[in-house]
Amino acid sequence: MEKELKVIFTSDTHLGLKTDDIDRTEEIISILLDTVKQATKYKEQEYDVILVFGGDMFDNNNPSEKLISEFFKVLNEIKRHDIKTYYVVGNHESIADPDRLSCLSFLKEAKVGYPSITLVDDIKTAHIGQYDIGNVYFTFLPHITKAVLEKNHRNGKALDYDSVKGYIDFKANQISKKLGQGVTHYVFSHLNVIGAHAGSEENLLKKSEVYLPQIFTNPPVGYNKPVIVQAHIHTNQIIGNINIIGSPLYCGFGEKGRKYSADISISKSIGKKDTLNLIETNYRPFMQLEVSFIEETRDFFEVPEVQEFYIDLMNAKEKNPIVKFDITINPENNTYAWEEIRQKIMRLLKGVYVKPILPRVLSKKHVRSAQQKIGLTVKESVQVYIKKNLKKEPEKAKRIYNISKKYFMEA
Repeated sequence: MEKELKVIFTSDTHLGLKTDDIDRTEEIISILLDTVKQATKYKEQEYDVILVFGGDMFDNNNPSEKLISEFFKVLNEIKRHDIKTYYVVGNHESIADPDRLSCLSFLKEAKVGYPSITLVDDIKTAHIGQYDIGNVYFTFLPHITKAVLEKNHRNGKALDYDSVKGYIDFKANQISKKLGQGVTHYVFSHLNVIGAHAGSEENLLKKSEVYLPQIFTNPPVGYNKPVIVQAHIHTNQIIGNINIIGSPLYCGFGEKGRKYSADISISKSIGKKDTLNLIETNYRPFMQLEVSFIEETRDFFEVPEVQEFYIDLMNAKEKNPIVKFDITINPENNTYAWEEIRQKIMRLLKGVYVKPILPRVLSKKHVRSAQQKIGLTVKESVQVYIKKNLKKEPEKAKRIYNISKKYFMEA
C-alpha cells in the first residue's frame, strides 16, 4: 500500500510581534523550525511531503531586514531538505498595490535559490497528484484586496465582478465546476469565517467582508465538498468542514485553548481515510485571572483565587508565561500598591512576566455593601418604574404595566 501524502500546516506566527516590550521573535522562529523538522522527519521516512504556511508569517507588511534575515533561517532549512512549500499571503502582509501585492516579494526574488517555495498571492488551484483514490487538488485562498482585482484587469482578465467578495465567489464557482466530483480537494484559506470565535483578531474581522465562499462550505448537490484548513483566526475550532487550526502561539489574551500546527495525512489508496492531527507547539502560555476587590480590602496574596492562580503559575513557570490580572476595585479601597505586587510576583517566579496591573474602578453608585437592603416588593418596584418613566417612555411603561398586571399586580 502506497504511503500517504503528508501535509504540515502552520500560520499566523506574526514575526515582529511584541507583547508589552517582550520581543517574541525567538519563540516564533523556534516554533517555525519545529514545523520544518516535522516535515523533514516525514521526508526522511520517504513520504511525499508538502509544507503550507497559511499567511501572516509577519506581523506587518513592512518587516525589518533583521526579521527577514531571521525568517531565512527557516527558508534555508526548507531548501536544505528540498521540501515543497506553499506560502499563502495573509492580511497582515498584503499591500494595496497591483504591482506589489504583499511584502513577500523577496520570496519571488529568491526563487532561483529556493525553487521548492511557491508564493501564493492570488487564488490558485494546484494539481498535487493522481493516485489510486483519484486526483488530489489543493486550492489556496490568500487575503484578497482590490489591488488583486486591478492586477487581473490589467492582465486582460476583466470579468463580471466589481468587488473583492464577487471575485472570490466567481473564482470559487469556477474551481468547483472544473473539479466536479470524485476528487480529493483541500482548501487552504486566509479568509474570514462566519460564526468563528475570533479572539484577538475580532475587531479586525468585523471590518472585513472577505469571507470563505459558500460553495466551499455548503456546496449544492453535484459539487465536491472540500476539506478546508483555515488560517487567519487564532483560536482552534471546527465549524462544519472548516478546520481552524489557530495560531501556533498566543498573540493576544482574547485567544483560547492550546496552540497547534497541523499534521494532515491524505490517503493515496482506496479504503484508507484521511486524517488531520493537531501538534501542540512549544508556545509561551498566556494566563489570565479576573478577581474582584470591591467589597472589602484584602491582602492580595491571601485571596483564594489568587492563591490558586499562583499554584498554576508555579506549574507553568518553566514555560515563561505572560500573565494578566483583570482587577475590579471599589474606589474607597484603592489602597493597593499594584506595581509592587507585580514586581513581587516576577521576583518570586523568575521567568514569569506580569503585565502592568491597571485595575478597573467600579463607580460608587454601583457598589452596594452586604448590609444594604432595598426593601421593595416586586409590585412596588414596577410601580416605581412606571411612575418614573410614564412621561419619558409612555408606550414602554404601559406595556410593562400590562405585563405586570397579568402576572402579579393583582396578587
